[in-house]
Amino acid sequence: MEREKRLDLIKLLLKNNKISTVRELAEIMEEQYNLIFSMTTVAKDLQHLRVTKVPNGSAPSYYVLPEKNEANSFREAFKKYRDDSINSIIVKDSYILIKTEPGFARTINYCIDQMQLPHVLGTVSGNDVIMMLMKSNEEAEYVKYLLLKP
Repeated sequence: MEREKRLDLIKLLLKNNKISTVRELAEIMEEQYNLIFSMTTVAKDLQHLRVTKVPNGSAPSYYVLPEKNEANSFREAFKKYRDDSINSIIVKDSYILIKTEPGFARTINYCIDQMQLPHVLGTVSGNDVIMMLMKSNEEAEYVKYLLLKP
């Protein structure tokens, strides 16, 4: 099967199922369509499609496809979280630390990642803290400005 058809199948499966692992996706492709692919191939396809995982409460997180105009929709979602669930945003050297209400850090981190902010090298979150890394203090201050602008 050529790659584009495989990608279309993966998109279809992700739209219609809450799939949590690469193995689960590969098994569905084998069981339902009699198509066998290595987990490495499937993982690379997910990466190519820019698939991400979203939290699902107490259930396992699952893969979702990026939305059209996703950066803008995630900026709007971040603004809502910023007003309701973020307690503080602190710049320290080339880092930004965001303190959230318990349980919200991963969801807010997901929004930040999908906003595709310039200068952000990476993000890490726990239960109630998000750490963002930039190259310099100036870039961190600029990203904080972007996060706080109305």
